[in-house]
Amino acid sequence: MGVRPKPFMIVRFLVAVFGLMIFQSEALRAQVVRSQHTEAELVSSVSNFQPGETTWIALRLKMDPHWHTYWINPGDAGLATNISWNDLPTGVTVGEIHWPTPKVFEQSGLYNFVYEDEVLLMMPVTLDKSVSTGKSLTLSAKVDWLECDDQTCIPGGAELLLVQAVSEAPAKPTGWYGAMEETRKLLWPKEAPGSWSANASIEGDAITLVLTPSGEAKNFDPGAVTFFSLDGFISPNSREYSRAADGSLTFSLEVFDYYSGPNPPKTLAGVVRAENGWLPNDPFIGLTVNPAFGSEPSGLALAGEVAVDDSASAAAPAPGIIYLIGFAFVGGLILNLMPCVFPVLGLKIMTFVSQAGEERGKVIAHGLIYTLGVIVSFWVLAGMLIALRAGGEELGWGFQLQNPGFVLLLSIVLLIFGLNLSGVFEIGHSAVGVGSGLASKKGLAGSFASGVLATVVATPCAAPFLAPALSGALTLPPLTSIFIFTIVGLGLASPYLLLSVFPQWVSRLPKPGAWMETFKQFMAFLLYATVAALIWVIADQVTSETFLIILFSLVGAGLGCWVYGRWAQLHKPAKIRLIATVVAVVLIAGSGLYAWSDISFERARKAEIAEARETGKTLDFLVWEPWSQVSVDEALGAGKPVYIDFTARWCATCLVNKRVYNDPNLIRKFQEFGVVTLKADWTNYDPAITQALAEFNRSVLPFNVLYVPGGETVELPELLTVGNVTAALEKLP
Repeated sequence: MGVRPKPFMIVRFLVAVFGLMIFQSEALRAQVVRSQHTEAELVSSVSNFQPGETTWIALRLKMDPHWHTYWINPGDAGLATNISWNDLPTGVTVGEIHWPTPKVFEQSGLYNFVYEDEVLLMMPVTLDKSVSTGKSLTLSAKVDWLECDDQTCIPGGAELLLVQAVSEAPAKPTGWYGAMEETRKLLWPKEAPGSWSANASIEGDAITLVLTPSGEAKNFDPGAVTFFSLDGFISPNSREYSRAADGSLTFSLEVFDYYSGPNPPKTLAGVVRAENGWLPNDPFIGLTVNPAFGSEPSGLALAGEVAVDDSASAAAPAPGIIYLIGFAFVGGLILNLMPCVFPVLGLKIMTFVSQAGEERGKVIAHGLIYTLGVIVSFWVLAGMLIALRAGGEELGWGFQLQNPGFVLLLSIVLLIFGLNLSGVFEIGHSAVGVGSGLASKKGLAGSFASGVLATVVATPCAAPFLAPALSGALTLPPLTSIFIFTIVGLGLASPYLLLSVFPQWVSRLPKPGAWMETFKQFMAFLLYATVAALIWVIADQVTSETFLIILFSLVGAGLGCWVYGRWAQLHKPAKIRLIATVVAVVLIAGSGLYAWSDISFERARKAEIAEARETGKTLDFLVWEPWSQVSVDEALGAGKPVYIDFTARWCATCLVNKRVYNDPNLIRKFQEFGVVTLKADWTNYDPAITQALAEFNRSVLPFNVLYVPGGETVELPELLTVGNVTAALEKLP
């Protein structure tokens, strides 16, 4: 994400100063912040805040042509814009976003709800009467959005500031007042009692919504209408409706397959957009609906925007969260089946019984305290991982899997866990001994310590089942993450708690045996499948060269695990174990860091290329564009020489040749002559590349050719050197 050049900042500063002179206390704001295709800023409708009053500000998003951002419910795909305020000043409250009625963006059968061109997402700001005057308040926010065109989507974000004076003086309009008033006039809620009413019914997955006009709306044609579901209950592609002779509109709607709220909700919450508006001589295009299913028709309000309303969507936790809770509990429960945990389960319960003197209440107390020890341990683990996430923005919530570095880290961790399950190496050899030691501790404090130490013992032995929880700690909001870890801990402790209540059931536990090792090894393949899926994700995020390094890094991590398993086990001499451990750590960490550095290097280069295209900056490396005959013709038509590298991943000589292009003197030669560099990748069969090669009587790689404006071509030898490429370039006029 770039910012505008300094001259533009100076101009904006002068404009702000001029505004201060005109409006006396005109609001100051930070410069417009621009992502790749969207610019964002915080704007105010008036010049100053007043204590005890509510005024309106807005997040202004201006998208490039053909690009869009998303409504509160993005539809089939997308992500709603999010604004998070950073430590609001004392006495200042900022309300929820008011969302203008969106448009429908259809792409290959998917329906998304979007904003195009420019949108003002307005929010009320209220100051307590206690807020002091004669100073300025700074509102700071982090904004995240998703910007898309018809082919690609890019996460956008910005840190925005709005500096506003606080004064008892009447607020004067700013330059944004007119635009925000138009937004209010056209899109603000307006009560229209008796004009329209709504009722809704539901039968299975089929929902019917009927809008009935009355009064001045009865003979009015609203034109084409579209229903937008506020809570995502209705499928975005539900477009069918009919109009009766009396003007009533009947919508045939369907439940969205990926809906994640209470099913069914109590009401049908949505906005209906009308092409011609909803009343004669009235510009309002949005009609809010929220009828209860099966209730009497309800009067409606005209609206083009809606604030977030938790009453309809927060009645019950989303099924997605329920599933996650279930998986977390089962994952913790499965920890007890691991070979280093299961054998001590019954032993621990019998210790509880002996310590309590077979008094049931005391046995249960030991089980509860043990459970508390387990849960506290998981809270500590969750806190450590949340702190790790807080240490870097790229581990933040929202787009983790779009970061190839994060995907690489997750892949290596899961691969290590899988190899552990497969028996390549073992951790936790002394688990049974530790369990026996725990059993000997006395009192409730001993039971608490048992829970803590049992968690420590269990996690390395069955770490793969904690991998989803670990991933969640790096991706979910902190409170949700802690809650999920609590559920994992309850899963681990639940057998102990249950057997504390019914200690006689210990005799019914299956006997430890070979089945536990078989089960453990089988579960490894689930992790290998996850690693394969992650590698599939990362393949589209990096170049082929970086992807190869990532694959080698996984091999290096596997080799490190094998070294540890072969020479670092307890039966080996201490010196051998130490050396093997160091070698294993170097292999695992070194492989990961090398691949990570290559990913970072690639991302930095992409950023430099983007900056160079925007500013004309000269780069110290060559930029290769994909080959096409159209690109060749356009460049030659503009009088520019063209250099084509016909290459493929399976061509070893091609890979060797690429080292030549890193020579600084050769790079300067390419730039001096303004050569357009194109890469014709023949890794997969491409008839256009085949035909281009045939024009030079070639059917094998490598092949490099220089097109000279005017018709001449210079073919280079198969094995490139700085000398022969330079010689070819010097033939240019």
